[in-house]
Amino acid sequence: MKNKILLRVPAVLLLLAMLLLCTTACASSQSQIPDGMQSATAYGAKYRLYVPTTWSVSIQPGVSGAYYNLARQSTVSVAEYSIDEEVELLLQGASASGRPKTYFNAVLLPQVELMVTGEIHMYEEDCIATLLGDANAQQLHYSATVSGETLHFLQIIAEKSGSFYVFSYTALQDIYELCLADVQKMLKEFLFADPYLPVDPTKEIEADANAPEGMQLASNKDVAYSFYVPTSWQVNVTEKVYAARAKDGSSVSVIPYVPSAEGITIEEYFAKTEEMMEKTSGGKYESISKQNGKLGGGDALVCEYKYTVGGTTYQYLQVIVGYKGMIYNLTYTALPENFETNRADVNAIIDAFAFR
Repeated sequence: MKNKILLRVPAVLLLLAMLLLCTTACASSQSQIPDGMQSATAYGAKYRLYVPTTWSVSIQPGVSGAYYNLARQSTVSVAEYSIDEEVELLLQGASASGRPKTYFNAVLLPQVELMVTGEIHMYEEDCIATLLGDANAQQLHYSATVSGETLHFLQIIAEKSGSFYVFSYTALQDIYELCLADVQKMLKEFLFADPYLPVDPTKEIEADANAPEGMQLASNKDVAYSFYVPTSWQVNVTEKVYAARAKDGSSVSVIPYVPSAEGITIEEYFAKTEEMMEKTSGGKYESISKQNGKLGGGDALVCEYKYTVGGTTYQYLQVIVGYKGMIYNLTYTALPENFETNRADVNAIIDAFAFR
């Protein structure tokens, strides 16, 4: 029987971003964070993205970001895309100042066209030369219809040290202007820097005497579940998400979703996100398996797939379950070559997971 839960499906781009949220760290030394802002920078990123504290941090592997409203599309993200031989061929003939706009037309725009219905409207008065940090950049503002609603896209594209960096602000029409001042603050504080390797803790996780042998607690009393990981894994205490990393950089996280008045099955929910992944991956999404399973004593959907983010392919195992009107995703993320190495540990994590 399908597990029915109460959940409002956000706009599809936010849904995708939240689905892929995992264990990259997002805190830095407080002395480095501008007043009234927080870090939303992905682990290892060669820049710093700061967002107002009124926003919620949402980070994917290699993609920094945050959202303003969970139920109404309003997200920012920054990703680095390496310039390989294929991309360089697409840029042939473009001037140095024209390469970001050429990259948008040749690489980014075709991906957007797969997501939208109808025409894309460009706001030429907002399409100007600008800066992203200390790098020359091209700003683009356009709108289009996605799932029956008008979305605005503001993108700043800069080339630096063999990569394109893309800052994206995506919002529904009624929210776009509301958040624009916040976005301008983010851009003002954006800077390029050494790889981001945070160490400062933002939450405390106490030892649990009831932890299974060889495992440790990776959650605290602020959540409705007990989440255990092997003692050889590093528990993430530098961001809000409850997560842990293996020595090879693979990760496991538990992500909750906020319920509302609309009902949707877990199967329908994942089908919606999978559709978006197929459209936005440029042909680099691969479904491996879907089957029924268990998580925390409840019926769950277990999905395994590969998805390319920021030019890097990751392999995912996602266990999705409903509990007391909420939906929870336990997500294992790894490079394909490391995926099976941690399989036994991940199975133990799934078996030990319990709701309180």
